[in-house]
Amino acid sequence: FTITGTVTEPGTLTNQVFYEPENPIEELGWGYASATSYLDYPEIQISQIKGPVGTPVTIQGGSFTPSSIIQIDFGTHQTITTAISNTNGTFSVTFLVNTQPYGSQLIKLLDTIHYTLNTIHFFILPQITQISPQSAHIGDSISISGNGFSGNEIVYFYVTGSTFGCLADQNGAFSSQFLINTQQGGTKVVTAQSYYSGAMATSSFVVLLQPQITLVSPTEGPVGTVVTVEGSGISDQGLVR
Repeated sequence: FTITGTVTEPGTLTNQVFYEPENPIEELGWGYASATSYLDYPEIQISQIKGPVGTPVTIQGGSFTPSSIIQIDFGTHQTITTAISNTNGTFSVTFLVNTQPYGSQLIKLLDTIHYTLNTIHFFILPQITQISPQSAHIGDSISISGNGFSGNEIVYFYVTGSTFGCLADQNGAFSSQFLINTQQGGTKVVTAQSYYSGAMATSSFVVLLQPQITLVSPTEGPVGTVVTVEGSGISDQGLVR
């Protein structure tokens, strides 16, 4: 007998078996029968399974159809890259994680010749990508941006003595500003956290000391008047004369 096969879904081969009766006189004619076999999925390996936007990810595959084009989808991005298997059915390809929301994103490999499919997950982590300027004085404005947070979700920022927030876009990216409030000088930590998912990242900037008088009250009076002076930008427990 002879066997012909048709791939009906990834990993499955439906066989048509053409057979000849053992006794053509008693069993008139020819006939067809069907059987189903299961093929092994192509092998894939990934260089790492988690990281922030911009992370290079290398995928290696084996047991693919030789000299075939392999389409690679990543999360919401169809065909983030393609690869061509060699004569042994193996390949290696690298792509950069593009801007997508926090969490597990599906990497899908599709052999467009025989429609064989395999998948693996990559977990996108949040990050603060920029704080500008990196050092500033009290009252100055600081710009902050990041990505890899939950899409369409409020991101709260926690800085020494203050809390504020902004809305991340559908891809989990944000850009905002805040003012440096009155505080001691030195290195300060900024924490950004998505409200519901808890996705969190930190960064830092430096508050520069610039001593200044912020209040004199009263501004005039006779001898003996008690004058109140307030200021900022003084080091902790520093002596003021």
